[in-house]
Amino acid sequence: MSNDLLTIKKEVTKIIKKAGSLLKTYFDEEKVILSDEDRDIKTLADHEIESLIKSKLSEKFNYPLLGEESSVNQDFDLEGFTGFIIDPLDGTMNFSRMNPICCISIGFVLSGEFVLGVIYNPFLEELFVGIGGEGAYVNENKVILETNKTVSQSILSSGIPTDMNTDNEEELFKYFLKLKQFKKLRMIGSAAQSIAWIANHRVDAYMEDSIMIWDVAAGLAIVSSAGGVFEITPVENKKFAYNVKVAVNKTLLNSLR
Repeated sequence: MSNDLLTIKKEVTKIIKKAGSLLKTYFDEEKVILSDEDRDIKTLADHEIESLIKSKLSEKFNYPLLGEESSVNQDFDLEGFTGFIIDPLDGTMNFSRMNPICCISIGFVLSGEFVLGVIYNPFLEELFVGIGGEGAYVNENKVILETNKTVSQSILSSGIPTDMNTDNEEELFKYFLKLKQFKKLRMIGSAAQSIAWIANHRVDAYMEDSIMIWDVAAGLAIVSSAGGVFEITPVENKKFAYNVKVAVNKTLLNSLR
């Protein structure tokens, strides 16, 4: 499968760069909002970029495609899944405000294992690639994680979980106890970008509950390919949602439990 993965990586990299070029054309234009409900927002760019990615992947491969914009009614079992998991635009709210902290994310899962991830931010011109057994790269430079980090030295990226009961003081207290262990906290508005930034040392760990699988699939492949660790558990009665913890080492990961 390793040669197959290298072929997939090559094609996905081409496709994601084409998608990045399309995303840049939307950036300076007036944003067409397709939906704006609760804490979520979707734009025409999300829809058009996913259509492009799915079309190009379908031309090259015969694997299932799970995408944020078009898979709401799709059956999904991570443990048995082999195929692509796509987030055409992670950080849509940032994008809608012309904040360049947003990215395109394509992961490939083999029987539930995150074996390939490609994340591209065309505004920062940063391409993150991770492939199981081959390592991880940022703009073709191999990633060497700083795995000796302690919690008190480290930067954590996170977000307030959408399902958190903020009226529950005990729940809030437990959550903030985890956060305060770290030297600094960053909330940048993109799960995929947050996890990718572990690969180039901007942050050292990431934690978020009830996050969707397409937000994290590629990032998990990238960090694990670089030698990092993660923990992912499904959220009961919420399809596609998981509680996710990622870190450069087990000490940081354990501190997030």
